[in-house]
Amino acid sequence: MNQPHILPIEGSVNFRDIGGYATAQGLVIRPKQVYRSGTLSELTDLGVQQLAALKISTIVDLRSNEERDKSPDRLPDGVRYLHRPITDPSRIPKLRTLWTVFRQRNDLGTVILDVYKRIMLDANGAIIGEILDLIAENNGAVLIHCTAGKDRTGLFIALLLTLLDIPASSVMQDYAVSNQFTAVFANLIKRDISVLRRVGLSDEQIRPIISADPPILKAALQHIDDRYGSLTNYLNTQAGIDAAKIKRLQQLLLTQQA
Repeated sequence: MNQPHILPIEGSVNFRDIGGYATAQGLVIRPKQVYRSGTLSELTDLGVQQLAALKISTIVDLRSNEERDKSPDRLPDGVRYLHRPITDPSRIPKLRTLWTVFRQRNDLGTVILDVYKRIMLDANGAIIGEILDLIAENNGAVLIHCTAGKDRTGLFIALLLTLLDIPASSVMQDYAVSNQFTAVFANLIKRDISVLRRVGLSDEQIRPIISADPPILKAALQHIDDRYGSLTNYLNTQAGIDAAKIKRLQQLLLTQQA
């Protein structure tokens, strides 16, 4: 089954179970092991109950300190919460360069790709490795989330699917599912969009920040090959994930297709 498993957790955004995607060898990702989502700050009481029913043991929040403090998660009792900001300013030496690119080109797609490459991948391998280690511990289901669940979460999930040998077409399909939620994303960042419009950007120029563009993900994954040689080498040198850990993740998360 290569269909996204969107879960109707009341008040959630872009909440999915990554289970069900198939490898070319006939294995599938086990359901109820790894979940992904956007913000959990607007969960209703019912949504909190629905989240509790999934029996998720650990939630990893990739949002910045500012995002978390402004909109803290609503979580069930007993869930382990890990805050791992993948946009921590101390990890972003190239932020001024990205702003220069934006001012020169008014091209948010280019800026987003640079964020994927320089910030998420080049500067945050340790966090990526920590989350993969957490999944490999096999201490219960894990949920990874950010604000929209499409960029920080989307790139991490793309890496996970790729190391599980899910075909690139399915990786791109999963990434693009976020486009079902563009209206929600636009509402989440409506103040930012208003600012961009005031400085003269058109809706088409703004579109990349509320959508998931597969060519951007494809270029980010190509960056891994270009700079590090392969995903395996990137994970080994930047994330501390060796071949044995990758094999363990595959053994834990993949099963024979029914």
